[in-house]
Amino acid sequence: MRYTTLSLLFVIVLSNQLFAQDSLQKKHLAFKIAPLAILDIDNTFQFAIEHRLKGNRWTLSEELGYGTSAGNFWTALDGSTESRFRENIRAKLEARKYRNGSAFNGRYVAYELLFKQINDKAQRSIGRECESGMCNYYEIVNYPINKYVVGISAKIGYQIRIRNELKKSTNFVFDFYVGAGLRRIMINHHDPNENLQGSINMYTDHYYGDGLFSNSGLGYRDRNYNIPHLSLGLKLGYLIF
Repeated sequence: MRYTTLSLLFVIVLSNQLFAQDSLQKKHLAFKIAPLAILDIDNTFQFAIEHRLKGNRWTLSEELGYGTSAGNFWTALDGSTESRFRENIRAKLEARKYRNGSAFNGRYVAYELLFKQINDKAQRSIGRECESGMCNYYEIVNYPINKYVVGISAKIGYQIRIRNELKKSTNFVFDFYVGAGLRRIMINHHDPNENLQGSINMYTDHYYGDGLFSNSGLGYRDRNYNIPHLSLGLKLGYLIF
C-alpha cells in the first residue's frame, strides 16, 4: 500500500510538471510595453498585444500609443516650439514568424505596418504687404497643424523568456529588434486663408529654413515626402495565457 501511494504521488507530480511545461510552451497571448517610446521625440506611452496565429510559429501584434507634449522632456531642449497642444498617436500592426518550433521565444523575422498622427497648434507673426521688402504690418495668426506618417518595415529580433533566481523560465519576456523600411510623411498646415502659407514661407525660410526637423518636425508649410527609416527597440512583456 505504501509503495502504491508513493507511485501514485510520483505519477501525479510528474503529470503536473509535464502539464506545466506543456502549458508554458503553448502560450497564446502576451501583453507588452515599449519603454523607449516614452523617450521618442514624438513621445507615446505604448503597449502591444501579441497573439498566436494558426500554426505554431506565426504571431500577430497590435500596438497602440498616445502621448502629449506635457510628457516630452525633449521639448525643453528644442528651441523651435514648445506647444502645449501637441499630441502624438501611434499604431502598429506586426506579423511575426519565429525561427524555432515555438512562438513567443527565440529569433524571429517580422513585417510591420505603421500609422502615426501628430496634432499641434501654431502661433505665428506674419508680415503683411511686404512687396517693397519691408512689411507694413504684422498679424498674429493661430492655426492647427497635422502630420501623418505611414510606413512599412522589415525587422529581425530576438525574444527571450526571463529566468528567475532558480534559472527557471518565468512568464516575463524581453523582446529586442532592429529593422529598416520606408515612410511616407504628409504635413498639413490648416491655413486660415490662402495667402498665409506663402507669407510663412517668406518669413520662416529667411530666419529658420524649413528642413526635416524644423518646428519639431512639423515644418512651416505643407509637405509630402518619402524617407528611409531605421528602427531599434525593445519591449518588456508578460505571457498571459
